[in-house]
Amino acid sequence: LIYHNIGDEDEIRYRVANALEMLLIKEHQHQYPANVSLGILKRAAVARAMIMRPKLILMDEPTAGLDRISRAVLLALIGNIRRINHVSMVLVTHDLLAARELGGEIGVLKEGDLLQPMNFEQLKNCQDSFVEFLFRQLEEEAAMTGGPAA
Repeated sequence: LIYHNIGDEDEIRYRVANALEMLLIKEHQHQYPANVSLGILKRAAVARAMIMRPKLILMDEPTAGLDRISRAVLLALIGNIRRINHVSMVLVTHDLLAARELGGEIGVLKEGDLLQPMNFEQLKNCQDSFVEFLFRQLEEEAAMTGGPAA
């Protein structure tokens, strides 16, 4: 914020405190990155983005490497932020369930081309062979891990 000349010291402190509270990481604000979990690091990344009050956030694989609980918490927090702050988000992910949980339209890249964006149910019923393959992979993974299926 200082670099972008946004706000005085009180405004900056307010924005930082608000972002830390929104992402439930205030108690970690004085810890080094090496001393916190991957889930906390990912939430801190979202907090850094939110401090600037963007209209659009691009997230690249936000749930990658997280355990089920950390994943669920992060997705719930991201969903709340999107609703409360009216922020648009572009989520780049291989996690179809994360895309479903965050709602909105889903676009699938197939050989460099974007298939028509659609909601999760439309995507699930899509007759495209690549999309069908993605859902088969999801079902197989769920069967192997006991995780949720589409």
